[in-house]
Amino acid sequence: EMISSVSVSGKHLLALLNNVLDFSKIEAGLLMIEPVEFNFEETLSDTVKIISGTLADGVKMSYSINKPLKSSLIGDAGKLRQALINLAGNAAKFTRAGEIKIQCEILDETLEDVKIKISVKDTGEGIAENKHESIFQPFIQAGEGSKSKHSGTGLGLTISNKIVQLMGGERIFLKSAPGEGSDFYFTLTFKKGANPPQSLSTAERGGVFEKETAAEMETIGAKILIVDDNLFNVRLLVKILNLKGIKPEVAENGAKALE
Repeated sequence: EMISSVSVSGKHLLALLNNVLDFSKIEAGLLMIEPVEFNFEETLSDTVKIISGTLADGVKMSYSINKPLKSSLIGDAGKLRQALINLAGNAAKFTRAGEIKIQCEILDETLEDVKIKISVKDTGEGIAENKHESIFQPFIQAGEGSKSKHSGTGLGLTISNKIVQLMGGERIFLKSAPGEGSDFYFTLTFKKGANPPQSLSTAERGGVFEKETAAEMETIGAKILIVDDNLFNVRLLVKILNLKGIKPEVAENGAKALE
């Protein structure tokens, strides 16, 4: 539990720093798009995996594409993922029950280009219409008192909107009302790559990700051997196991462990 708290806090701090740095780049006109050939579906899958660990218990998250892409795409996969993570991360903060969906619709396709509408939909609190524009301004968060309930810089939507515009999109649009969830969506046109997209596993393709609660380990009569040459690690593991009523044995190297 302590390690998990440290991990979540570290990731949160890193996200805050990255957002502040990216906003500084935007202000200076230095945020650049670096197009590469990438697997669009893999970007969606990665986003869902990253956000799934932050979901409230019982909330599900999934992605879908209305029809298969026949080729890889050319674009800034990292920036696209960042925009999606910001949007999905916001959805995770404000969704305590139900689901979050990243839905992609291929609107038009030629031999060279593909036009895709990307939506991030949730069943969360929803946003009042009079806040639909202001939340895209820097350091603004939706909802009364949201700064006390939900951590963040209020930069995620500003940065995501700028990324969409730099990638050739008009902007991020929003459909939302209090109690009805939110739908953030935008449209981008990508050049097609030369290679077919790499296939994802069945579990990854359109799969549903849900936060799972780890089952408690059965501790009655458990015998545990700790093998670690780092004294700090040993002390921490012993403390955790002692809290479970276990008194482990300790070996500081492989030879003693085998013995």
